[in-house]
Amino acid sequence: MTIQLLPSPKEISIRAGTFTLDGATQIVIAAGAGADVFRAARQLQAEIADRAGFRPAILKAYRPPSAANRILLVCGEEQAAAFGVEPLRVDAPQATASQAYALSVEPGGALLYAETPTGLFYAVQTLRQVVRLHGPGVPALITTFTGLSASFGFSGSL
Repeated sequence: MTIQLLPSPKEISIRAGTFTLDGATQIVIAAGAGADVFRAARQLQAEIADRAGFRPAILKAYRPPSAANRILLVCGEEQAAAFGVEPLRVDAPQATASQAYALSVEPGGALLYAETPTGLFYAVQTLRQVVRLHGPGVPALITTFTGLSASFGFSGSL
């Protein structure tokens, strides 16, 4: 199976298994997450509602409530430590480091990790694309994105 994503990630690896989204799935963000992270979580919630027919709860937490059936949105090492997850490292050029993210989907859930809210926004957009393509049966995968190249910085004309 191949998955075409835009923008194209640095790497993508499809693995065995599927994370099945259902009515008990939760989108979990850190209790201290800012409005931009909450907005990204709401976009993901809306995409799942459109494609799967149910609206997963968004939970702000100091620690995740369970180890299964959750989508963790983690921004930075401090949140990763609070959630008890290992930060997913992305080797990105300094010019695009703020856009970098890692996304891991396992049969039990998903982890979206970035050092910045911008990177987390891009991770959410990628998962939205996968949900759009596959509905509630999200294939297990690992992907990283290191940011848009300078050639994509601006488009259009004045």
